Amino acid sequence: MYDFRELLNRFWVTREADKELYFALKRAVPEYRKFAREQLGWNLIVDEKAIKLEKVPPRAMPWMGIESFTETLDYCLLCALLLFLADLDDGEQFLLSTLTEALETFLREVRPVDWTRFPHRKALVRVLQYAQEVGLLLVFDGDSGGFGSDREQEVLYENTGLSRHFPVHFGRDILSCRTVEDFEASEGADAERGWQRSTGSWCCPPASTGPRRTTATMSTSKTSAGGWARPWRRSWAESSRSTKMARISFLSRMTGAS
Repeated sequence: MYDFRELLNRFWVTREADKELYFALKRAVPEYRKFAREQLGWNLIVDEKAIKLEKVPPRAMPWMGIESFTETLDYCLLCALLLFLADLDDGEQFLLSTLTEALETFLREVRPVDWTRFPHRKALVRVLQYAQEVGLLLVFDGDSGGFGSDREQEVLYENTGLSRHFPVHFGRDILSCRTVEDFEASEGADAERGWQRSTGSWCCPPASTGPRRTTATMSTSKTSAGGWARPWRRSWAESSRSTKMARISFLSRMTGAS
């Protein structure tokens, strides 16, 4: 169970970053998946790149969130970044200038950004640094931090393909949700187990062991091993552009963006 405790403490275990632990967990998947589903009510996601235990809290608490994020805009930009990465192939490279243009397009009707404004550039820097930290993208040339002081700064990135596993798998349709309370609504035994997890402080890893999440970064995603298969579920990457825009609009409302 030592390996499983690592999943409790980490956001995910990737094959690239920790190959030995990744394969140890993969060998024990049948045992761990049953425990995670029946005892914890959590999804265990396994594929060729990463293993992730989706630690979904039953209640939103003030201390939850991504520690390095300071503004609502940070979460909107993260959602837009996920949209951008969803359209790329694994290993595909892109420039920062291409990304900023795409983010402007995604957020134009939701939360407009102006890269001439220093706070907006710094918000994107926080998002890019977080994305690098968790492994959503790699930097091949340049420094993301330089964009804060120079909007002409160019950086070369590579999409790792892990972005498809970042959104949380829900056991129900969330497109009708309008408030945080709608997200918190659950069913039967899962709700009871979730409350026990919350009181037991298992709902999120501590800041020192990995990034934290809020409802604002959650959305539907592709069903994978151990996921809940429901007829309305569609892959984030396979969704139409209009559906993606509807989702990002919804997520911005959840974070309070006007």
